[in-house]
Amino acid sequence: MLGIYLYLAAIVLLGFVSCFFGKRFYFQILAATIFTLVIGTALSWFELSWKTWMLAVLIAIAVSALALFLYKLGIFLLGGVLGAGIGTLLAGLLPFGQYRWIPVAALALLMGVCALKWCDVFIMAATAFHGGWLLAGSLCFLLTQFQNLPNFVYADGLLATMANLNQYLNGDFAQQYALLLLAGTAVTAVIGFAGQYIATRRETSVSRCVE
Repeated sequence: MLGIYLYLAAIVLLGFVSCFFGKRFYFQILAATIFTLVIGTALSWFELSWKTWMLAVLIAIAVSALALFLYKLGIFLLGGVLGAGIGTLLAGLLPFGQYRWIPVAALALLMGVCALKWCDVFIMAATAFHGGWLLAGSLCFLLTQFQNLPNFVYADGLLATMANLNQYLNGDFAQQYALLLLAGTAVTAVIGFAGQYIATRRETSVSRCVE
């Protein structure tokens, strides 16, 4: 059960900071997001082992550092995360079948390009949506599967439990509870975006008064 609690605690923390403080901690969130995406992808594609973990961590650190130094690449990736999240929700609601990757890839590319044009708005929108998606997913999972948590513990150990839980939440669970996730993500993202926008306006007003 430790792997489940650690995974959910990390996801909730990242989701909360991203949703409500995304613009303020943009670089940290971007690095953490890329880090978790690379590790999750690596563990889904390759055999679980400490060697896989170490390689995934090194690649994740390298990609995160690259995105931080290349500002436009980071903005594009953040917009891509927003588009991929929306595409995942649509793929769960509509009958794409084995082609469910098409809306994910198409919206990721579209949102990435749009993010380059409207940077500040997309930073707030993308981080709010990303945080809302993480919060909605983890909370919906606890609400619907709390009695079944022991079933998600794998005998292969902590790493296997966390990797398989990540794969389940972004796969079968996202499809099965797509409508619930969409509603939860939308509500949380709107609240997070509004909070970030108001905070940004206040900071701008204060800086103008000081000047």
